[in-house]
Amino acid sequence: MLIGPLIKTEFSTVNALSGANQIKKLIETTGDLVVEENMKVIGVISAFDLATRKYNLVIDCISDKPVLSKTQLIPEVLTLMNKVHSDLLLVYEGQEMIGVVHRHDIIDYLCQSMEQHKNLVQGIAHDLKNPLANVLNITYLLGKESDPVENRELIGYAQHACQYANDIVDDLLFSEDQRAETLKKEALDLNEILKMSVDAFKILSLEKQIELELFSYPGTAEIHADAVKLKRAVSNLVSNAIKFTEPNGKITVHLEKRSFDFLITVKDSGIGIPVDLQPYIFTKFTHAKRQGTNGERSTGLGMYITRQIIELHGGTISLESTPGLGTTFYIKLYH
Repeated sequence: MLIGPLIKTEFSTVNALSGANQIKKLIETTGDLVVEENMKVIGVISAFDLATRKYNLVIDCISDKPVLSKTQLIPEVLTLMNKVHSDLLLVYEGQEMIGVVHRHDIIDYLCQSMEQHKNLVQGIAHDLKNPLANVLNITYLLGKESDPVENRELIGYAQHACQYANDIVDDLLFSEDQRAETLKKEALDLNEILKMSVDAFKILSLEKQIELELFSYPGTAEIHADAVKLKRAVSNLVSNAIKFTEPNGKITVHLEKRSFDFLITVKDSGIGIPVDLQPYIFTKFTHAKRQGTNGERSTGLGMYITRQIIELHGGTISLESTPGLGTTFYIKLYH
């Protein structure tokens, strides 16, 4: 997990020329403080600093502390906090300070994550139970059934059930691996990534009688990215669009190069997403998952994985949807 979502832009400050003794009680109450001199942030003062550096002024008590970037991981940040005995560190983007990270916010997040993982395990068990139970029942029927035609139908049901269970496991493993793996970035042409993602679903779209069209950028759309992961993210969106679009519908994938970013748009004329479910589309094992227009099943992980991949690349993903009129996903990737 990156610390980006945990960055706070509001924090308590103290003047660098304040008396050290005067702020001891304040630190006991509020925790470590950001130090300012002439309205400019110059560091962080901690209880450890006050205990070990016996000076009259705050500016003389503060010790050097590492600054963070929003792409650092939680374990690394906790290690740095322990090393410098500070519960608060500054976060910079280039030369500009963008906020702070508190140890207590990290701990709160980790506690929430533990609860979410507990619910996750329960969700996985529930989702795997039905397809595996179906396979077990089919094996009993196959043991009694002598009709070859009937056997083929039962085997087909078993294959679908096993494939769904396998999809759940694959998506879960992929989503967990991403949290630990680093991106394997290389120079890529986004046009090629989109073409590969769209081409992979041409047959499926034809079978469902859906028009699938790609509008590439007229030129080289170069970006440094992980080709495998980025292709997975775009493919998830195209697959999702096909799943929730009726026969004779239309899906367009469009790439636009703007001043600071590339905008990828995946638009469908499908059934849309109910307003009350839209805030949960990108959550892990979302309760917003639904069956497709042909009864296609969802693992509830596809959009979560897509958001993970885009955010790991420093980008953003959003959606607009009107029930009955379709859905549009927007990906922004900075070049």
